[in-house]
Amino acid sequence: TDTLTLRALDKKLATAIDAMDCGRGKEFHDVFDEFLDLSLGLMANNPNPHQVELLTRMRDNVEYKDTFVEAINAYGEAAVGYHDPLGDVFMERISHGHNGQFFTPEEMCRMTAQITEATNGYINDPTCGSGRMLLAGLKLAREKGMEPWLCGQDLSYTCAKMTLLNLMVNRARGYVTCGNTLLYDCKNWTYYRIERVFTLDGNILSTYWQYSMTDVDAVDAKRTTWLVDVMQKGLWVERSKAPSEVKEQQETINQ
Repeated sequence: TDTLTLRALDKKLATAIDAMDCGRGKEFHDVFDEFLDLSLGLMANNPNPHQVELLTRMRDNVEYKDTFVEAINAYGEAAVGYHDPLGDVFMERISHGHNGQFFTPEEMCRMTAQITEATNGYINDPTCGSGRMLLAGLKLAREKGMEPWLCGQDLSYTCAKMTLLNLMVNRARGYVTCGNTLLYDCKNWTYYRIERVFTLDGNILSTYWQYSMTDVDAVDAKRTTWLVDVMQKGLWVERSKAPSEVKEQQETINQ
């Protein structure tokens, strides 16, 4: 897809997200976050209270539902070919470079991926922004018949959510964390771990678990019940590390 077409699709997405305000008078960045939370809430195994609130609003408000459907369709149309429309809309309408939040141009991401050997292991970006560096690595690896694990981390919740949505739409496997990479204060991080369900007709359904180090046991219990239910239906789940395994790893590192 040529650059002019991508820009037009990015603009179409921004317009569609703007319409989700539905006359409430909210700032664009608030509506943008709603779009991210609602999109991810539909794919979460354990949606958080805010996502549940937005899902309930969508169920009860026809106008809100219709504008969201327009926005998610515009996003799907713009995200073809591993393009990152979320990052472009974020920079154009929200950050304007604030706090240095200009993301690496996609052409530079592709060049970086090309000079870095494609891998079937882990691709890590400790300052992932909207995840476009991970998407470039994923595209190159898949062209070589590989399927890497993608690991993104960012201090910003909005950035972490953009990365998570971009990875899930591209049916990637991996995880995203929101926290300060430099401080490594993992007890205060939020974790998003993607798990892929392979259906009987060969499709891949992406879902995820979200948790912190304070609610590991509760999430583990829900995850175990979910896994049993899914496997009883004859489906196969490509599992990431369980929340409890992540906690044990972090405790070992801290020691």
